[in-house]
Amino acid sequence: VTNAKLAQDIISGETALAVSPAATDEILLSDAGTLKRIDYSVFGNTPAFAAYASGDQALTDNTWTKLQFDTEIYDIGGGYDNTNDKFVVPADEAGKYFFSARCNIDTGHNTAGASDIHIGIYVNGSIYSNQQQRWLGYPQRNVGVSLTQTLNLSATDYVEIYINCDDGQDSPNAESSDKHIYFEGFKLIGV
Repeated sequence: VTNAKLAQDIISGETALAVSPAATDEILLSDAGTLKRIDYSVFGNTPAFAAYASGDQALTDNTWTKLQFDTEIYDIGGGYDNTNDKFVVPADEAGKYFFSARCNIDTGHNTAGASDIHIGIYVNGSIYSNQQQRWLGYPQRNVGVSLTQTLNLSATDYVEIYINCDDGQDSPNAESSDKHIYFEGFKLIGV
C-alpha cells in the first residue's frame, strides 16, 4: 500500500516535526498493547517558576526573616505567589520538586569578626532544612549563601525561603543587585 492510497489522516510518520512539540501536541504509545495518545505536556518539568527580589531587604540581626521574591521571571502552571513570596503546589500537581535559592548579604561593616549566615527552606510555615555559611575575619561584606532541596509535596503545600544573619552588629542587608536574591523550582518527572 502506498501513501497515495491512504487517507490523509492516517498516522504514518511520513512528515517530520520541524520544531519542538507544543504542550498540546499528542504522542501515541502502547499501554499494555492498547494504543493510547497523551499530550506532550506530561513530559515537561512543570509547574516551574523563577523569581527574584527587585530591591534590597533590611534584616534583623540573628532573626529568621522571610525573603521577598516579588518579581517573576516566569511562572508556568501558576504556582508562584509573588504577593506572598511563596510557591504553592497547584491542584493535581503533587509530586517531587527541585528548588534552588540564593541570597547575597551585606553585613554592613568591614571589621574583623565572625558572621553566621543561614538560608532555610520552609514547608507549610515550618523550617525543613537550612544551609550555613560562617565567615571569619575580614571582609564581612557581600557574602553569598545558597541552597538546593528536593521535596515530596502534596497539592496546596507551600514553600518559602528564609534568611538568618548573625553578624553581631545588627545591620545585615539582603542585596538585590544583579538578581543576587532568587528562588526557583520545578516539578521532577519520571521519579
